[in-house]
Amino acid sequence: MKHVISFISRIINIGVTNEDYTIDKNTKVTNLFALSVIMATIFFFIFDFIIRDTKVVLISHAIFCFTFIFVIYLNSINRRNFSRILSVIAGFSVIYILTLFNGNQSSIPLYFTYGITLAFLIFSRKEVWKIFCTFLVLITLFFISDVYLSADVALYPLDDTTMIMVHKILNSLVAMILLIVAITHFNHDVKVTTSLLNSEVKTYNYLLDNIYPRTISEKLKENSLNHLDIAKDINNCSVLYADIVDFTKFSKGMKADDLVQLLNKLFTMFDTDICNNDTEKIKTIGDAYIIASGVPFYNVDHEEKIVLTAKSMLESLEIFNRKFNLNLKLRIGIGTGSVIAGVIGESKLAYDIMGEALDIAQQLESECETNRIHVSNEIYEKLTYKYYDFDKNPNTANTYYFKS
Repeated sequence: MKHVISFISRIINIGVTNEDYTIDKNTKVTNLFALSVIMATIFFFIFDFIIRDTKVVLISHAIFCFTFIFVIYLNSINRRNFSRILSVIAGFSVIYILTLFNGNQSSIPLYFTYGITLAFLIFSRKEVWKIFCTFLVLITLFFISDVYLSADVALYPLDDTTMIMVHKILNSLVAMILLIVAITHFNHDVKVTTSLLNSEVKTYNYLLDNIYPRTISEKLKENSLNHLDIAKDINNCSVLYADIVDFTKFSKGMKADDLVQLLNKLFTMFDTDICNNDTEKIKTIGDAYIIASGVPFYNVDHEEKIVLTAKSMLESLEIFNRKFNLNLKLRIGIGTGSVIAGVIGESKLAYDIMGEALDIAQQLESECETNRIHVSNEIYEKLTYKYYDFDKNPNTANTYYFKS
């Protein structure tokens, strides 16, 4: 049984390239339809050979069989559109000619229901005119076969009542099986499509949540992005600006892949520190790393949270250096004040901040000693009440180094 299923699966997948899901789906349905007709034709060829032995009917069965083998062959040589059109035309021809041969009493017109289902399966919504034409042709042929073709005018009528009954039962069973196969495949296709869609939505949501603050990503998911609504004056927040010391000198002579991978591993550790301290990553610029706290919404503890994030970053850098036997160093500046935050641009949208707090952080970073956290006077005044220790920066009037 496994070999039979494997053989059928190989035939159904003839011409499938795994490049376009819709095209591959249509190809599989066409192959499945062709294989179904081939199997049904072989069955009725054997049946008619044993019971009736009518040469014209037997020859027609053989022609139908080879026609649908050719349909599968067309898929194998990437002539998929021609294969689909031929399968529908040949399918209608088989039903009509067999009805003409055997008469309406043989129940062959039941296969028209399978033809209608097939048309919806192998043509996309953009090709709805093809579905309409298919449906129109089917209704016309069904009407002709029902009104004008009876056992009396059939070219090769069935001989007796028993033969008519046998043909009715067989054709009804085969038509029902083919219809069940088509509907089952359609249901499977719907499940696969739904699964792929859900996977894409999860990926889309994951990317949005990792690129933008949650409130911004939710607006983007709802397609209600308005630059004026998202632009915001934030009067009280903290911004951290960190930079790797002598990174340009360090990166000289390194391969691009090695450098990017190394920087990615370090910044990934920093990302974890951000999540653990409930701060917001704004962006990276080369080897510079910018974080904010109290953005996009006010946080009463924004000074403390961003200082603790900076402390975690230095600890992560120490672990990173030990792991990779390096001696990278950071300068970290932290300022408080106001910023303007918003989504900038129409393509490759970026959530960015600008303003006083960022300028102060950049200035403090440029004047910072290596592997230290340089903070403004406002942060010093806020955190000394919480028993944090600081060293006065002897080179400036009102800035401090965070100790613990």
